[in-house]
Amino acid sequence: MKTSESNINSASTDFKRTIVPFQEQTIRNNFMFGEVMKDGNNCKEFLELVLNKKISELRIIQNEKSILPHPDYHGVRLDVFVRDDEGTAYNIEMQVARDHIEQRARYYHSQMDAELLLAGNKYNELPRSYVIFICCHDPLKMKKYVYNIVSRCNEVPELEYGDGVQTIFLSTKGTNDSEVSAEIIKFLKYVGADLRESTRDFESEFVKKLQASIARIKQMRGKEAEYMNTELIMQDRYDAGKAAGKAEGITEGRAKERDSLIVNALEKLPDAFKVSEILGLSVDYVLKVANEHNILLK
Repeated sequence: MKTSESNINSASTDFKRTIVPFQEQTIRNNFMFGEVMKDGNNCKEFLELVLNKKISELRIIQNEKSILPHPDYHGVRLDVFVRDDEGTAYNIEMQVARDHIEQRARYYHSQMDAELLLAGNKYNELPRSYVIFICCHDPLKMKKYVYNIVSRCNEVPELEYGDGVQTIFLSTKGTNDSEVSAEIIKFLKYVGADLRESTRDFESEFVKKLQASIARIKQMRGKEAEYMNTELIMQDRYDAGKAAGKAEGITEGRAKERDSLIVNALEKLPDAFKVSEILGLSVDYVLKVANEHNILLK
């Protein structure tokens, strides 16, 4: 019996995620990254740096957007979902997951397409789309700072296959300095830095802007409370997912468990839109649960 209790306690410990204090966070944190990219200038400059070209003005920026047409489907929560004036769609992720990253990118593309089709586009009107993962590991293990992935025809490699889909992996673990712009390397060194190192001079104007943005966000009234509520809800989602044998939380499965998770989240943060984003559930479903449980929302 003692062994059994020990195993249970050990398993419970595995459920816990470490919540780093808000003032100790760097740009690697999803919440902080999303807040930084709410500044359209930061987001635009980042995209121009990665794509090595000027882009038109960004006209839609949605942070932590959840794409989930039905509560029983597996959803996806986008850190930053952006479209420019030409209609090109960009999803930018601070990606900490190391497993099946190619399949993750594929799934993000499919969910973006589904969202764009729901918005009224026809198949032949689907815009060019980019999924950009920023990784603090080497996702493809080839020691590159940047991996650009596009569709190709094996029989005719020079053929430009026009599906309009491109995936970009950025890695802080690259070593091919001579093949990449100095500015991208400086940005990735900044992303990979710990708290103390992240405040040093990286000799990059773009990084200085990001550092200033983070310093400003950390002083904004209410942001620390919003961050803590978000982390606590994510902890509940993580715990529920582990208990149900799901690696990333309950975004599908038994309605009773899912509804309980929503109720607990709304008690911490009575905002249906934010809770839907954090849990990866549709806002309509969150509102339905709130109404059924007589929960007053903001």
